[in-house]
Amino acid sequence: MAFLVILSGPARGRRVDLAERLVMIGRDKTCTITIRDDHVSRRHIQIGYDRRRDRHFAVDVGSTNGVTVNGTRLQRGALRLLDDGDLIEVGYSRLRYARNRG
Repeated sequence: MAFLVILSGPARGRRVDLAERLVMIGRDKTCTITIRDDHVSRRHIQIGYDRRRDRHFAVDVGSTNGVTVNGTRLQRGALRLLDDGDLIEVGYSRLRYARNRG
């Protein structure tokens, strides 16, 4: 089971199991993961699952301040496949993607 752990920022310590669902991260209370940070857009980043590849991916859905994965900024709308241990930064928050294969 894959999951996200929020390492720093307002929602620090939270863990979210991903499974094969779509996860929206942002400031809006309707998001799967709500981060109360003025540097996070209402709908900032989407984490999805590609069944064919059996991989999760991240997409910057048009955020104002951008998203980085392992220090590299994502292009808006571009799909970025995630690997175990990837660090995702949104606003002042840092999240770690983990994938258990056992």
